[in-house]
Amino acid sequence: MTDITTKVLRHHRHRHHHVFTDRLYTSIPQARALLARQVYLSGVIKSNSRGLPKDLTGKLAQMRRIKRGTFHARQNSQLVATAWKDSKAMLVLSSAHQGWRDPDTHNVQRKVPDDSGRRKSKVIPAPPQVIDYINNMGGVDRGDQLRANYTCSRKAQYWWKKILYFLIDISRVNANICYAKHRHQAQDLPSSSTDEDAGHTTTKLLSHANFILELDTELVNGYAGGSTNPQ
Repeated sequence: MTDITTKVLRHHRHRHHHVFTDRLYTSIPQARALLARQVYLSGVIKSNSRGLPKDLTGKLAQMRRIKRGTFHARQNSQLVATAWKDSKAMLVLSSAHQGWRDPDTHNVQRKVPDDSGRRKSKVIPAPPQVIDYINNMGGVDRGDQLRANYTCSRKAQYWWKKILYFLIDISRVNANICYAKHRHQAQDLPSSSTDEDAGHTTTKLLSHANFILELDTELVNGYAGGSTNPQ
């Protein structure tokens, strides 16, 4: 994975860019390799990744019972590993931050149940590397959410079918993003589908669900028919 990330960022070396990675691409060798090219990295890292301090990873189990917002940090040169307790413990590696937080500014908003069971907004302490990760990984999380909302994935015996379903889902999400961006650039579209007061119908931007229906209908139009064979 180190080679993949380094290759993707080959045109961004020595520009002091800051990249955010999921746990699949986050490792200490990766962070050091990018730092040598003046590229900073922040990302969630697996607790069994090689090189992490044992006294830090050993605290993850204990953090299940401690107060939300508690964190522990260990720093080696410019790399900082941080364990932070949200609803559950998470481990973040960063080459762009220090192992401290400003109590006045480094906080996040969370919905927390009160004594009556109602969820209310509450300020939770968080180190800056966690805040930056949350704010900048939203695109990836949003993409996963859109893919999961209207997935075509089915249980399959063969591994290649799972990959096929995944690629179809990703293609549909990307197509919807391109469609929405193009339509917004072409004209200022209203959020409502009709303008009844004006006596005419206004074309609106399709919702994600309706876009998927339109897309799938167009893809199978003329190429699919009913089958009488028992399944």
